[in-house]
Amino acid sequence: DSVNKSEVCIKLPFVRVHNVARVEDAVLRVYDYYEPTRQATRTYNSGFLRSVDSCYFCGENCDSCRP
Repeated sequence: DSVNKSEVCIKLPFVRVHNVARVEDAVLRVYDYYEPTRQATRTYNSGFLRSVDSCYFCGENCDSCRP
């Protein structure tokens, strides 16, 4: 309901629609609707999805991942 100077930890549920490997950080910005200069910006990511490559998703079904 409001933005103040105290730090708050929030949990946001996300749904992955497409399989993407080696994901990069995304940005989340929270701001006061009536005073947009009052804002906070942070990055977030999935440590697991950052570390997997495309073979995790296709496995032996693609030529690039076959041993």
